[in-house]
Parts: sequence; C-alpha cells; structure tokens
Amino acid sequence: MTRLLSFALLIALAAPALAQDCDEPTPEQMMQGQQKMMALMGPGPEHELLSRLVGEWGATTNMYMPGMDAISSPMTSTNEMILGGRFLKSTSTGSMMGMPVESVTLFGYDRRHEHYTMVGFDTMGTYYITAAGNYDEATKTLTLNGTDDDPVMGIVQDYTFGMVFHDDGSVEFSLTFNCPTMGTGAPYRLMDYTW
Repeated sequence: MTRLLSFALLIALAAPALAQDCDEPTPEQMMQGQQKMMALMGPGPEHELLSRLVGEWGATTNMYMPGMDAISSPMTSTNEMILGGRFLKSTSTGSMMGMPVESVTLFGYDRRHEHYTMVGFDTMGTYYITAAGNYDEATKTLTLNGTDDDPVMGIVQDYTFGMVFHDDGSVEFSLTFNCPTMGTGAPYRLMDYTW
C-alpha cells in the first residue's frame, strides 16, 4: 500500500512538469487560430491539380523485380473528388504477379502544413501507407515521400511516389524504394504506369 501511495504521489508531482510539454494557447492565439482555420477549411488552388485525375483511367502497370524482366498487367481506376473537393479518392483494380489486387488511395492537400498527402490501402495486406510532399511547377512533378517501419521484414523502407503531369493530359506514376532492398544494393524503381 505504501508503494502504491508513493507511486501515486510521484505521478501527481510529475503531472505539472509533463503538462508543460504541451503548449496551451492564449485566448488571443485561440481566436487568431480559429480565424485561420476557418479560412483554410475549404479546398484551395492546389486541389485543382488533383481534380485533373478525376475520371475513369486504364493503364498497364509495370513491376520490376531485381534480375527479372518487367512484369506487366492491366489496371483500371475510378477517381472522384470527395468531401467537397478536399480529397481525391482513387479506387483501382488489377493484378500483381498473377494475384488480383484492389486498392483505395486518398490524395489531398493539407493547407495547414502546405503539402500534398496520400494514404493508401490495398488487398496485398492489412496495413496502410502514407506519403507527403510538394509539386514542382517547373518539372510538373508531384513528389510524395513516405517511410514504413516493417516489423515482419525487420526493415525500415523509405519510398517515393512520383507523378509527372504531361502537357498531353497523361500522368506518369512511379514508385521507388530509396533504401537498398532485395539484394539490389541501391534504390530501385518498383513499379510505374501511365494514365
């Protein structure tokens, strides 16, 4: 009982110190923050880039494995802007190494943090992936970077999704693993396709 009371006292004394790690805004900061949040609630001009992907798309996906020829398979995607134009929802079906694959990917632009975002789910597992990045107007390239800490494989993988928006309306996608994996000794492109 004495140990329990001592532990409770320790927690009570430490609580104010722990709470100091969080910044509590002043009433003025709260008011200014709320005004900014209201201004940033709706989609901005950056969302127009995502809206270019709306529609029905067909593609041939090329998957690259070290030491092997590219494995090509058809893919179809249905893309729509959702939640008042704030996000692009992409639903795709295809195959990967002979197995049927379905995926749902959400693309957005975070106006608070000023970068594009992506969250992806597919039938290759029960996990999800995320990435974030920026659009380069000069190269017409959207680059999204992410990291996955894989407890099954025991690796941390950095990856990059690239989207190049061509003048003819097509969009070239690629996925690159930036960390040496599968005996390559260097980063390598895992897959690409063009809508």
